[in-house]
Amino acid sequence: MEKEKNTIKKNCSLYIWILIAWGILSAFGLITFITTIIQNKAMNVSIWTIILLMVNTVFILYFWLNGTKDIVYIFFYQFKYRKLQKQELKVLETDVLPQYKDARVLLLYCTCNDFIEDSLTTSMNQQYSNYKTVILDDSSEDQYKERIDTFAQLHSIEVVRREDREGYKAGNLNNYLVDRDDYDFFVILDSDEIIPEDFITKSLHYFSYYPEIGLLQANHISTRNKTKFMERFSVGVDAHWPTYQSMKERYGFMSFLGHGAMISRECFKAVGQFPHLVAEDLCFSIEAKIKGYFTAFSTYIVCEEEYPVDYFAFKKRHLKWTGGNLEFISNYAKKLMFSKNLRWFEKLDVVLFTFSLPMSTVFFLFLIINLILLPVLGVSAGYPLWLMTPTIIFLYAPTINDMVYLLGRYPILKSLGYLFSAFLLYGSLYWISFYGATKAWIGIKPKFIVTPKENQQYLLLETIKGNIQEIIFSFGLVILSVWFTKSLLPIILIVLPSLSGIYLTSLCKKSDKNKNDEGKVTDLINNEEMIE
Repeated sequence: MEKEKNTIKKNCSLYIWILIAWGILSAFGLITFITTIIQNKAMNVSIWTIILLMVNTVFILYFWLNGTKDIVYIFFYQFKYRKLQKQELKVLETDVLPQYKDARVLLLYCTCNDFIEDSLTTSMNQQYSNYKTVILDDSSEDQYKERIDTFAQLHSIEVVRREDREGYKAGNLNNYLVDRDDYDFFVILDSDEIIPEDFITKSLHYFSYYPEIGLLQANHISTRNKTKFMERFSVGVDAHWPTYQSMKERYGFMSFLGHGAMISRECFKAVGQFPHLVAEDLCFSIEAKIKGYFTAFSTYIVCEEEYPVDYFAFKKRHLKWTGGNLEFISNYAKKLMFSKNLRWFEKLDVVLFTFSLPMSTVFFLFLIINLILLPVLGVSAGYPLWLMTPTIIFLYAPTINDMVYLLGRYPILKSLGYLFSAFLLYGSLYWISFYGATKAWIGIKPKFIVTPKENQQYLLLETIKGNIQEIIFSFGLVILSVWFTKSLLPIILIVLPSLSGIYLTSLCKKSDKNKNDEGKVTDLINNEEMIE
């Protein structure tokens, strides 16, 4: 009898609970919404007023759905992670298949004017023997090219360059991989990536255990915090990866996240190439799933990455993600909708996560309706306080995961300080999200922006100039709100964080703490309560 194959069992239960919780909340909300509409209709208001109130209703209900998703994800993880750990330990204890024991592996280090010698040196120190390191260099600056050439000569490794940067990172990878067969697996490394010495040996266990996986995404923590900004916010990386990615693997759509991942040659050949889009990682994962390949996630292969070095670098990365998500939606919405290889809850998972950033343009419409159009029409939405309470909670639902992660790890005052800073940081991104999404909506192709790795000090004038758009936006909202509603309350939770950019930029100063990053990896494993 043929041995039964191990499979990654996808389950829709998480999204069933999300829809149940959202449905109950929405039922109470709809009663109020409908009452408001009926009351206004009885006053013989125009059809345009009714339409505006209905748009309000649709937006708030969608916003609640996205917030419910974040909260249920966190609770589900707390109930399920021990079971998933047991399964993962079973995978790691399984013997590597004979054909994989001497598999040919490529370490592909992607860089573009951001080469970090120490990161690559550490990543190359693998317990596995049959691997080859290749630097895929898209750098345009001579100083980086010279450093790369010196490093490559010292370590006897190959450097591959191309004449143009067509397709950005995706094109860089395709330039080397397409029409190549002298490998079995390849690992993608970003410039700041550090993979553990057992990365390849552990990864091969997953490919041996699950025959249907084509991609393995490793866990990540944030290390080498050079600035106060990195030190303050890097905990968000440590909290996010195990919670969201382990849940997405089983209960949503798991995508590889661009780095710290191993991909099989068969999977790459089936897809053909990395799509020349900014979100090449998500697009490739969709294409792989359509071809029948899953993406797995490993909690216990822990890689290191650097958090954005300062607030301006963080905004650049966020701008890339916002435009990239909308570019993905415009190119993949139809393919996603009609794919038979993706189940309904996987499709919903992709939609909710990718729409969360571009939705800022819709939120701006929501503000205009409530701050200008309805007051001009002499109509009040009339929403009671209890109805606005879940809206405010869901506005900052993503930070709840950080809150849970901090419990027992940080003193209470330090935890509260972090959460308030996170409120300012993520709230300050509204304008840049709106700006990036609007550009994408009107057809301006987003660019693959390499997140800056070098920190610098900013003078007051540079700080103000770098935040001038957010400052103008904030004062514009204040004027609109006071002029039309006679109050600051409707926009205070947007204006306060939007004006915090000057404070956040000041955290670019060099950190005076020297943390033991090696011990941080060990602490992560212990805190995840590894089950024997």
